[in-house]
Amino acid sequence: MATSAEQVFAHIEETVKSTPSLKKKFPGILTLKLTDSPLLLTLNIPTLTTSRHPHPSPSLTIHLSSSTVLKIFNGELKPQAAFMKKVIKIEGKLGLAMKFQGIVMEVMKRMKSKM
Repeated sequence: MATSAEQVFAHIEETVKSTPSLKKKFPGILTLKLTDSPLLLTLNIPTLTTSRHPHPSPSLTIHLSSSTVLKIFNGELKPQAAFMKKVIKIEGKLGLAMKFQGIVMEVMKRMKSKM
């Protein structure tokens, strides 16, 4: 179980860099931007790379709080429910937002295997 957004971001980076199958699950560039912290993570899924800097034109940007990151990646809140409750804001291709769940599931699986 992750205890900080930084820890979750580290798991996401590791998962993206080592999981080629994500290319099929999410064909784009995703930026996760925290609303209560300067933390930011950009995932370039087609190239399986990550960055702590903003991308000039991400396919999708998700704005969320640190506590929401923890709830989602610890399995306490599904991304779709977070969107419906308006605890995350989405900019960009809404269709890709639905595919974000695939990334979440892969990261959660790896987080559990590290315990």
